[in-house]
Amino acid sequence: MAVTNPPSGPPSGDPADEARAAARAADPVLRRRAQIARLVSIGQRVGYSLFALAVVAFGVGFAAGFTTTVVVYAAFSLLLALWGALLPWSA
Repeated sequence: MAVTNPPSGPPSGDPADEARAAARAADPVLRRRAQIARLVSIGQRVGYSLFALAVVAFGVGFAAGFTTTVVVYAAFSLLLALWGALLPWSA
């Protein structure tokens, strides 16, 4: 038996749908959860970008020689990515 999710997107014009949407918008807990979800999404993108930068810097260093600049870029971006991953647990 397949389970389908209700369609998401703009309201269909049904008064019950509009009332539910208004109730969700007025609920402070749901607003706070949505805000936290957005911040988490941004944090994940930044963390993965920093990790990708570290991998690219390591690849450049491996191919062209590990200069001080390449090592600093690789280490710094990797440390920032790890620090960002562990930051929520430090509170």
